[in-house]
Amino acid sequence: MLKVLFHVPDSSRFQAYLRQVNNLLATISDEPYEIRVLVNFEGIRVVENFAPYEEMFKMLTEKGVKFFFCQNPFKTFGISTELVPPPAEIISSGIRALVDWQKEGFVYIRP
Repeated sequence: MLKVLFHVPDSSRFQAYLRQVNNLLATISDEPYEIRVLVNFEGIRVVENFAPYEEMFKMLTEKGVKFFFCQNPFKTFGISTELVPPPAEIISSGIRALVDWQKEGFVYIRP
């Protein structure tokens, strides 16, 4: 199984990451996969104006891509976690998730 983890700590690169996930999906035919996108640090600010990303986000989630937002930066930046678009999940520690998922065999990508 192909297991890939995209790490998005910078909101200005969010759209580029979405494109890269889409490009990766285009190379997969019959191979089972699990693709995760972790948004943490300043990257979580994308939820403040998510409209430009909604279409591609929806398409990727429909293809099984899972999005995770770290809870800690929401407190730091004073942003409500209510802005996180479903079906994305909020996790308590992005850095811990990075460590655990890499131990589970996910290939780490941070373009």
